[in-house]
Amino acid sequence: MCSPVSLSAVSTNSFAPADFLALLLAPALTFTAFIPAPAAAAAPAGLHVVGNPAIDSNPVDLLFDGFKIVVADAGGNALDVVRPFGGVSNLAVFPGGQGKTPAYQAVPTAVVKGPDGFYYMSQLTGFPFIPGAANIFRVNPRTGAYTVFKGGFTNLMDLAFGRDGTLYALSIAKNGLLNGTEGAIYAISRRGQVRELALPDGTLNEPGGIAVGPGGLYVSNNGGSPGGGQVLKIRGRF
Repeated sequence: MCSPVSLSAVSTNSFAPADFLALLLAPALTFTAFIPAPAAAAAPAGLHVVGNPAIDSNPVDLLFDGFKIVVADAGGNALDVVRPFGGVSNLAVFPGGQGKTPAYQAVPTAVVKGPDGFYYMSQLTGFPFIPGAANIFRVNPRTGAYTVFKGGFTNLMDLAFGRDGTLYALSIAKNGLLNGTEGAIYAISRRGQVRELALPDGTLNEPGGIAVGPGGLYVSNNGGSPGGGQVLKIRGRF
C-alpha cells in the first residue's frame, strides 16, 4: 500500500561532468534501424531477430553510463550505444511477436541500469497492444545478450530503480491502449515478486514517465491531454 497522492511541479536535472563531456563531444546523430541485427546471435535460442522490416528509428530514452549513452530505440526495436565523437553501434535488437498471431513489434520504451550493472529495458509492444505481452528485459552491457527479467505486463512506458533495488515499472494503459487509458505502477522486488501499487481509481491517466526522488515516486500524468498534464508525487519510502 502507498500513502495518498499529491500534485507538485517538479524540475530536476543532475548530470556528472562526464555526462556533459559525452554530450559536448557528440555531434548531431542519425539513428537507423539495424536489419538484421548484429546482436542477433545474443538473442535467446530459436529467435530470428529482425528489429523492424522498415527503415525506422525513434530514440525515446537515454541512459548515461560512464562516457557512453545507451539509447532505447522504439522504431528500430533496439538498444544502441553512442560514444564520444558520435559513434553509434547496436547493442541488442528485440524481436517482438514475430511468428505470433497477430504479429507485433517490440517497441522499447525505457532503459535503466540496475544494481547488478545490467541494463533493464521495458517495451510498449506495437499494435494491437495485446494485454500481457510486454516484458522487461535484462541486458548484458558488454555483449548485448538478454533474457526476460519479468513478463506479463501491458504497454510499459518507463522504469526506475528504488534505493533498495526494487524496480518500478509504469504502464500507460494497464488494460491495453485499445481498452482505456488507466495506467498502473508495478513494483518488482529483487526476488522477482510483482505487485501493483494500490492507488485510488482514476489516479493514473495515460502516465508517461516515472522517477524515484525525495520522499516518493514522481509520475507524469495525463499524457494525452493538452494543457492538462500533471506531475504526481506518490509519497513513501522508495
